[in-house]
Amino acid sequence: MVAAKMAGLENGKRPSPIGGGGIPTRNETAKMLNVGHGSIDRAKQVIKNAVPELRDMVDQGEVSVNAASQVSKLPEPEQRKAISGGVAGAF
Repeated sequence: MVAAKMAGLENGKRPSPIGGGGIPTRNETAKMLNVGHGSIDRAKQVIKNAVPELRDMVDQGEVSVNAASQVSKLPEPEQRKAISGGVAGAF
């Protein structure tokens, strides 16, 4: 989640490259934190699409980013059902 937040701005909205004190690109962030681009993309999906309770669970280490990214593809009511244990195999 940290990597996704660091690389949070979309292309064209970054004030300047990292060397100039700006926000790092996705590639720079991945390299700095030793994570893959896919990990950043999944975390961004969680940040954008997951219900707040699911994002909190990821931030607290209760659910992996990978699992949360899959659940975040569901409609909000289904996400909440998965969080409450109502969807078998969700986590």
